[in-house]
Amino acid sequence: MKNAVAFLAIGFMRLIALLPLSMIQRLGSAFGYVLLFINAASVKNTRTNIQTCFPELSKSGQEQMVKESTINLGKTATEMSMAWLWPVKKIQTLFTEVEGLEHLENALERKQGVILMAPHLGNWELLTHFFKPYLTMTAMYKPAKIQAMDDFMFETRKRVGIDLAPANNNGVKMLFKTLLKKGVAGVLPDQEPALNSGVFADFYNRPALTGRLIGDLAKKTPAALLACFAMRLDNGTFKVVIRQVNEQIRSADPELAARALNESIEACIQECPSQYQWSYKRFRRQPEGLSSPYDNIEKQNAA
Repeated sequence: MKNAVAFLAIGFMRLIALLPLSMIQRLGSAFGYVLLFINAASVKNTRTNIQTCFPELSKSGQEQMVKESTINLGKTATEMSMAWLWPVKKIQTLFTEVEGLEHLENALERKQGVILMAPHLGNWELLTHFFKPYLTMTAMYKPAKIQAMDDFMFETRKRVGIDLAPANNNGVKMLFKTLLKKGVAGVLPDQEPALNSGVFADFYNRPALTGRLIGDLAKKTPAALLACFAMRLDNGTFKVVIRQVNEQIRSADPELAARALNESIEACIQECPSQYQWSYKRFRRQPEGLSSPYDNIEKQNAA
């Protein structure tokens, strides 16, 4: 049954991929408005995260950001069909601005390896298409729960010439092996890890369980540390931004390294805060004695 649903979803994505970019993004905006109208769980999570991370905003300012973030979430969702199904060369025409490319070029020239961190900001699935002319990489990914969907995502991502490392011990070994060969490792730095694989570190002044993987990779290799994201522009095209990050990520103190990582993610988010995936329960787990900010939402849903 789950595979049947996955095949239907894939078929729907193939239909969306037939549309031009402007129509794909309009469809995404409409999807976002539907989520807002029904006050979906993703909207409730977004509201909680924005209230938690941006307490300095007025109530109306927070609600405006919730609206903009949800519309951008809808656009990202429909753009996935394009990212997974359009020809690579066609996707590469969508990158109309680039900032910080010299950081990547310098890192590649030094041949010390590169750790590329791509937070869930803008459209992260497009980044591998941008980097294809410059490098090959090993990228960590989380397999989909439904096999048919996982097979589809695996094949479509492979077409840009990257090696995919599953988010497990074998995948970690693949990343280390890549960096020891002075290659490029791609990691999503803002997903909540397993409890034994992370430490609590502030993210927008709130404790968040943060993975130790990037800090471990940075400590054990001389690889350059860079963050990157594909920001959606007003005309619908994308600007790729590449940033140097806080070198304290290499700290032997895992909590200090995790805080430096989160500061680096925050610096990226501040470039286009409404394009971050605020619907994700980033603060789901909390240190002992602190409650999750989503508890009230879950209590309301249960009532």
